[in-house]
Parts: sequence; C-alpha cells; structure tokens
Amino acid sequence: MNGDLKTNKDKADAKVAAAQKAYDEADAKLQTAKSKLAQAQQKLQDILDAEYAQSIIASTPVETKKEDKQEPVKTPEVAKETETKTKVSTAPKKIRLTHNAFVYNKHGKLVRKGLYVKMLKRGKTIKALKNAKIVTIKGKEYYQIGKNQFIKVANTKLTTHKVHIKVRIKGNKKIKMYNRAGKFNKHYARPNHTYTFNEKAKIHGKTYYKIAGTNNWIPAKKLALKK
Repeated sequence: MNGDLKTNKDKADAKVAAAQKAYDEADAKLQTAKSKLAQAQQKLQDILDAEYAQSIIASTPVETKKEDKQEPVKTPEVAKETETKTKVSTAPKKIRLTHNAFVYNKHGKLVRKGLYVKMLKRGKTIKALKNAKIVTIKGKEYYQIGKNQFIKVANTKLTTHKVHIKVRIKGNKKIKMYNRAGKFNKHYARPNHTYTFNEKAKIHGKTYYKIAGTNNWIPAKKLALKK
C-alpha cells in the first residue's frame, strides 16, 4: 500500500517538475520575443525619425540675400483692416467626422503617439483652423485641426447616391428621423405613410434614405422596401 502511494507521489512530482520546466521554457521564449519586438519597434521608430528629418531638410528653402527695401508705413485704418481679416481667416470652424480619420503632418505622413498612429473616431466634432480652409498635400485635400496636424476632407463628407423612389413607412407608430450625421433631429415620420426619397447613404455603417426636399433621413429597416 505504502509502495503504491510512494509511486503515485513520485509520478505526480515528476509531472509537476515537467510542467514547471515547460512553463519556464515558455516564459523564456516569451521574454525573448518581447525583447525582439522592442528592438524591431525601436528600429521602426528610428527609420521614421530619419525619414521625417530628411523631409524637413529637403523642404527647407535655401536662404538668399535680398535687398533691403523700406516698406511703406501703414495708416492706422489699413493696419486695423489687415488685422481684422487675419482674425476672420484664422477663426476655427466646427466640422463633424463621417468616418474614422487618421491625423497627418504637413508632409502627408501619419502622426504617431509613441508606437500608435493617431486616429479620430467618426461622429466626433472638431475645430478646423483658418475657417476650414482646404489645404492640398501631395494632391489630396486636408483640413488643419492643430499645429502640424491635418485630416482628410473626405473623412468629413457623406457619400450619397441619387435615387427616386416612393416607399411606405412600416408599422403604425411614428418613426424618428435623423440628420446627415445620424443624429435624431426631433422630427418624426408619419406611420404607414408613403414618402418620396431622393438620396441613399451609409451613415455609421447603416443604410438611410432621405426624404426629398428635406434633410430628414430614415433608416432603411423602417421602410417597406421591395426585395
């Protein structure tokens, strides 16, 4: 009896030792992998920093000597008018994101926070500098949203498709209607009523139809569409 117990104990001890060894080996491999990953991430960051520095050097204009010219003295009225125009041109304007938007610098490269790419989520309202003036970088249109931070204009636009259909509202209860940003606009569609729709779009991943002549959008699932 005692012999059997000793044998079972030895077997259990052997299994525990084997499990501990396997765990130690797996942990060692994990630590090695983490070290390699950190090295790779550092190399990537070094490359990105080098590219950015090179782009700064390439874009820096060569200073040329200019003849000193005396600028005409502005009258108080002219100076005041110029100052007013500057203030108007730099006034922030709010824009809403219809898609997730990556943030880019003035060279069209992604802005990073450590190892992560900076991204703004759709539905977010942000301020565009210079009264939402459009800036072209490498052939693409951007809004400036901060110091050396830009987002693509396409991420603030709703892509729509023209349609011309008459469809009935499902059910016997009034249906909420939404604006182009997918927010309830405190309007309701009449139950079991037929409306004319002239636009179709994806808003936050769901299909909506717009009632002609209005800015009222209704989810497709609320309409008695023909299949």
